Amino acid sequence: MQMYQVARQIARGMDHIARSHYVHGDLAARNVLVGKYLVVKISDFGLAEDIYSRGYRRQDRLQKVPWKWMAPERLHSGEAYTAQSDVWSFGIVLYEICTLGGDPYPGVAVSELKEHLQAGFRMRQPEDCPHAMYDLMLQCWRWKPAERPSFRSLEDKIDKNLSFYGPEYATTGNPPSKDPSTTA
Repeated sequence: MQMYQVARQIARGMDHIARSHYVHGDLAARNVLVGKYLVVKISDFGLAEDIYSRGYRRQDRLQKVPWKWMAPERLHSGEAYTAQSDVWSFGIVLYEICTLGGDPYPGVAVSELKEHLQAGFRMRQPEDCPHAMYDLMLQCWRWKPAERPSFRSLEDKIDKNLSFYGPEYATTGNPPSKDPSTTA
């Protein structure tokens, strides 16, 4: 259940970023801060940019590139990308959540990644990963950006999974408060 709570908060934050016409550009577990009571904050906006004002993003050749988190359209130099590229990265973050920080594409060299993805390769379902969570990953990893769900849609799907734990989880994504000052 906690993996869904964390995933929901990330999806909600990324939906806000997308609705603000920004692309994060480096969504990865290393850039998600988890605090007390599993409160999640998205960080490291160093690659974020208002791409809608220009329609493209310049790539600094000296900048380190997070290849294993990048959507296929971003692996092709010079191609435009949108919030749907961040959706692909969100699928990688879901993998990291389910593997407790496991390295994406284990056993695949960065130099082979583009070719593997073009051939249809997707990571296997992690051990102990719920089928519904893996299904979300696969939706995020659709080849065509237009076929990937929006962050709002992902949040709704995660809410649906949380609803199995009780209505209080579906509406907030957080466990009921145990703070006596908040109860009557």
